[in-house]
Amino acid sequence: MGTIDLKSRYDRFSDALWFPSNHPMVLVGGCGGIGSWLSMFLARAGFTPAIYDFDTIEEHNIGGQLLKPADVGKTKVSSIGNTITQFTGEEKYHLFEEKIDKNSMTHNYCFSAFDNMEARRVMFESWQKQYGETTDAIFIDGRLMAESYEILCVTGNDPVAQDKYEKEYLFSDDEVEDAPCSLKQTTHMAGIIAGQMTAFFTNFLTNIAEKEEVREVPFFHSYFLPMNLTNTQHI
Repeated sequence: MGTIDLKSRYDRFSDALWFPSNHPMVLVGGCGGIGSWLSMFLARAGFTPAIYDFDTIEEHNIGGQLLKPADVGKTKVSSIGNTITQFTGEEKYHLFEEKIDKNSMTHNYCFSAFDNMEARRVMFESWQKQYGETTDAIFIDGRLMAESYEILCVTGNDPVAQDKYEKEYLFSDDEVEDAPCSLKQTTHMAGIIAGQMTAFFTNFLTNIAEKEEVREVPFFHSYFLPMNLTNTQHI
């Protein structure tokens, strides 16, 4: 096999209004069920993810996260960094093997992929403080269960959405309904929510490029895996 032209991997979508020819950074908090897949999807779309996670890989992580069995014992961010390199041919990412706190960096493009409310709050408050009045800024929060998920999109320069998110969706960790340990995460649902979060982000960038809302970026979006066969059509 000859030398591969890495630029050609964008040929199928490089004319999209959202395509980031300058490969801008995006901030991803958490590298588990959502964040591992999300980081990969963003990197494959041409963005440069900066990923925060201090966890090491345990065997039970393999079932729902984009992590390899051979990497058990390694940090999650180092594993996903290697995976991104394998799938893109480049080391376009920034890895932070640490817990995110109020002194961590923030960015106008933020993705919350945490498994706890406190980390979401810390990340959101830092983003809001710096970008809460910025048009080209978005905070996307994903929340995953084994057969359902929720996504919240909070845009800069939208105080109503920011207030609603903070008051109604940043509750205490004690108020989160706990699911059985064996029913918290699946690979296919993790891939679906990560793909949808990426799509809402590219929709947002398209709206910025068009200077008007031509694509949907909902404040709240939820999905439940269809279970009622009588309401499902198979063609």
